[in-house]
Amino acid sequence: MLVLKFGGTSVGSPEAITKLVSIVKDGEHSGKTAVVVVSALSGITDTLIAAAKAAEKGSFDPAVFDEARRRHAAISAAFLQGDEQKAAEADISRSFAELIRMLDGIAILRELSPRTLDSVMSYGERLSAPLIVRVLCASGLNAEYLDSREVIVTNETYGAAHVAAAETYRNIKEKIKISPAQTMYVASGFVGRTKNGDTSTLGRGGSDLSAAIYGAALDAECVEIWTDVDGILTADPKLVRNAFRIDSISYEE
Repeated sequence: MLVLKFGGTSVGSPEAITKLVSIVKDGEHSGKTAVVVVSALSGITDTLIAAAKAAEKGSFDPAVFDEARRRHAAISAAFLQGDEQKAAEADISRSFAELIRMLDGIAILRELSPRTLDSVMSYGERLSAPLIVRVLCASGLNAEYLDSREVIVTNETYGAAHVAAAETYRNIKEKIKISPAQTMYVASGFVGRTKNGDTSTLGRGGSDLSAAIYGAALDAECVEIWTDVDGILTADPKLVRNAFRIDSISYEE
């Protein structure tokens, strides 16, 4: 049993998603993958945070989501047809409408709590994961959406929530009872819920942690973190021009 995780750039365009589909369907993963954890499309979480902070100042403009909406619709158009494409685009429109209503409320109150910010940030994964499910199903796979808020339970440290491991593992095991050869779950990374039922997030980069949680709960043979770079670099290449790839690194490092 395998758990695969695909980051924002790995789901950020039709070309990237074509690679994702080919990986999931290849001989090493087909029939062996129980869960595919996906991040929001690249750049979407930053857009959500910026929109929330603008709303807090009373200057939120829904047009800020025009590009994000276009990118999701482009993926739908690239892989889906007919009623399935219409349903996907209806889901996208519904999610953005919910998001805009929330931000309108923030703009009226001019108040942005950590709990509310987590709810806003969660929309990136709540948009990407259901869309990836539709793409995988259209490619002939039996995939099902798993909203991680259904199973991952956290404390109330919004923005960097800690996972209640015992309860979370039990929830995941109860949810994923079908063998991966029959159903592959596509789970939203980064998000969870508190014991009170509020949306929480695991911190930036939290989708890797989400994948590890699913892998540990299911006693997976392997958790694979897929990305579009060759490995770990000595520094952030956006900041250090001569950063280079490290051949090996310890767990402690």
